Amino acid sequence: TALPHVKQYVEHGRTGFMYPVGDAAALNKILRELMNEPAKAKAIGDAAAREVRERFGIDHEAAAMQRLYETFS
Repeated sequence: TALPHVKQYVEHGRTGFMYPVGDAAALNKILRELMNEPAKAKAIGDAAAREVRERFGIDHEAAAMQRLYETFS
């Protein structure tokens, strides 16, 4: 759903899909497209997984912790 806080994490058509709140027809259209194009669904899922690992994965967490600890030294 295209909620304000979600837009910063999901790139429509690349890492997921956004549709207006309460718009079941728009969601239905997206789901039908993905069901009819499994390769596209997989590519988007793969892109989303990569994005999450890059933005929120353990390497990101470790770097953030290191920056935090460096502020105290």
